[in-house]
Amino acid sequence: MSTYTLKDRHRTGRVSIRASADPHRKDFVGRVSDGTQATVGSEQGDYMHVQIVDRSISGWVHKDSLSRQDSGAMCGCGKPTYNGQWNELCSRACSGPRLTGKDSGAMCGCGKPTYNGQWNELCSRACSGPRLTGKDSGAMCGCGKPTYNGQWNELCSRACSGPRLTGKDSGAMCGCGKPTYNGQWNELCSRACSGPRLTGKEGGPKCPDCDKCMQWSDSSREEYAHGWRCNNIDRCGSNGKAGYLRWCCAACKNDFCHECYKVPKCPQGHLLWPLGNREDNGWACDGRRSPGGCLSGCTGFHQSLRWNRFRCAECDYDLCGRCFDRRQDPGMGGTKRSFSGDESFRGQSTRLQTLPGASETPLKVAVWNGASDDGTYKSTADSSKAAEHFASGGIAVIICPEGSLARDAFATKGYQVKAGHDSFAAKLLMFYDPKVLTPTAELQEKHIRGGGPKLDKDDQPRFDHTGKPLLFRGGSCFCVWFKQIDTDQDVLVTAVHAGHYDTVRMRNPSCEQGKRVGEAIAAIRKLQEDNGANEADKVIVAGDFNELGLLMQDDMAMWGPLPGSIPNKSCSDVGDTHKNGQFDRIATGGQAVKSSAVTHRNLDKFGSDHNAVSAWGV
Repeated sequence: MSTYTLKDRHRTGRVSIRASADPHRKDFVGRVSDGTQATVGSEQGDYMHVQIVDRSISGWVHKDSLSRQDSGAMCGCGKPTYNGQWNELCSRACSGPRLTGKDSGAMCGCGKPTYNGQWNELCSRACSGPRLTGKDSGAMCGCGKPTYNGQWNELCSRACSGPRLTGKDSGAMCGCGKPTYNGQWNELCSRACSGPRLTGKEGGPKCPDCDKCMQWSDSSREEYAHGWRCNNIDRCGSNGKAGYLRWCCAACKNDFCHECYKVPKCPQGHLLWPLGNREDNGWACDGRRSPGGCLSGCTGFHQSLRWNRFRCAECDYDLCGRCFDRRQDPGMGGTKRSFSGDESFRGQSTRLQTLPGASETPLKVAVWNGASDDGTYKSTADSSKAAEHFASGGIAVIICPEGSLARDAFATKGYQVKAGHDSFAAKLLMFYDPKVLTPTAELQEKHIRGGGPKLDKDDQPRFDHTGKPLLFRGGSCFCVWFKQIDTDQDVLVTAVHAGHYDTVRMRNPSCEQGKRVGEAIAAIRKLQEDNGANEADKVIVAGDFNELGLLMQDDMAMWGPLPGSIPNKSCSDVGDTHKNGQFDRIATGGQAVKSSAVTHRNLDKFGSDHNAVSAWGV
């Protein structure tokens, strides 16, 4: 019999062993830890009979709970095959496709797949390698380390809580702008796509979030169907129509115009169009006429097979990928740079047309849940990495719910801190850059009412094992007045860590839960109104709104956290920031804010269970 590893399908950390293969009977004989070894015997429907290694437990488990980790054989859906063999599926219900060992992702050091789909092997007997381990695959655990077996959707070790990532999270991109199908560079997003294939070393400026090279791209797929907007629009004023060229990181949704980062042009000043390696007609690189010649070695026509091509059709001018990279603005070539401050705009004019009284020095704001109260993510939250990211990006204010363990990391980056006074609000922190903002008034805080008693499906109260009623906890918010030093503008910043609520009952305004969420939003708005929000040049509200964030998604006009009298309002809408939805939000407004210039981004988790969110151009 073959030996397999039992995998938890429901992320509880345990696998249930059944007495029979009947899925309708709940006759369990025991539960074992995720990762336990077992030998597999007979098959019945979707279940396999197993004998736990070194233990007297035997019974039936679902095929999806079996992983033959020593084989690495994968189904086309991304799960291990049910029997550890290539060209099989993970279960009868799966449509695949079926993969061969060549599709495993196991690579020889020469760059080709290994002959049998196993790591630490070669592509052929004639190859000298070197041999690579799964650690070289690029497959990453959510904590930032390589997975233990080089496969996506795995962890770095049994002790790690992840999260598990798929190949879609790798950042490896197809030339069309979508993630590659298996998370590997030099692949396509699907069989139907013509690419081009990218290596991840095309040499563009670094993305400020993932630090990988951006692509000079005209992608107009999916969210770019109606055009794009430069991240630095508050400084350069650039908007682009669908299909127009710019530097793009499709994984992080970052876009920068050719004014913000200079790009090579033809001798007549036209932008060069990226053709990838799609048009292979024997073209010659015009970089061969430059001092030093073509960096790819081109000396004439019919030498450019499979080369990346950048072309001006009007002037019949072509550059290969290497010559294109060489002619980029020297200030960005091969250097990690942040898109912040005036460094990115040296020698360029600012074209931003501001509203009357609008600030010509916008603020950058972020929110990140530090997970200091989360038993699972408390140990993985990397406040040092978060602080480094925000400081290098010029973020002036960071709202940090559950941030009690992040104080020292942010202090080392020069941030000062404000925190609430009661036991819960004391963990809600507001980090600010004293070189940008100066506090001008004492902190004011307010309690946010929670959802009250937890009810069962019959609307009866639920109790814990001691007989104590289960409650949805409340939350807290506080506000601080600042003076923006370079503009002398008054800025009111409110930090929020809301309570929890029943996601179904809270949408019913006639029940107790519906009333409580209304009171919670009213409390946040009233805190701002009582502290003179209408007199502020800029009003900022940010934090972890928990289930209130879902209501904002339903109807921002009704549930938005800013008082109704605040002009030029906008609120982040960047997709889910938590496994349960878009909990983390930044809302801005005020007479000195140009709402159309404010851009929002969904950032990294930095080891927390929440993604960080940023707002630029406030």
